[in-house]
Amino acid sequence: MTLKEHHSARMKKAQRAMHCIRRLTGQIGLCPDACKRALVACVQASALYGAELWWDDRKGAGVKNRYDELQKLENQLGRAVAGNFRTTNLGVVIAESGLRPAESLLNNRSRRHMLRLIS
Repeated sequence: MTLKEHHSARMKKAQRAMHCIRRLTGQIGLCPDACKRALVACVQASALYGAELWWDDRKGAGVKNRYDELQKLENQLGRAVAGNFRTTNLGVVIAESGLRPAESLLNNRSRRHMLRLIS
């Protein structure tokens, strides 16, 4: 499996998990904090699995496309957590939801991966 295929498979799993959790949180009516924890634990973890292998902060053409897909998923997560409309400004959505931008998440995972390799 190539890195591109791996990334697309992980994004499909993350999207599926997000839809399932959003359906459950809508029926149960969870508070935003509990919704955020559930979405981050399931969706973000699934989407970022193996991202250390393909992430390069120089952002080549292929990496930029994957980064953009991940940022769109983060925006959807932010809207799901905060309960905002699709037309709400993304800066407001991310600030209200308390989620970090995709670039920050990817850089942190890459840094932790390098520290594991060094030690």
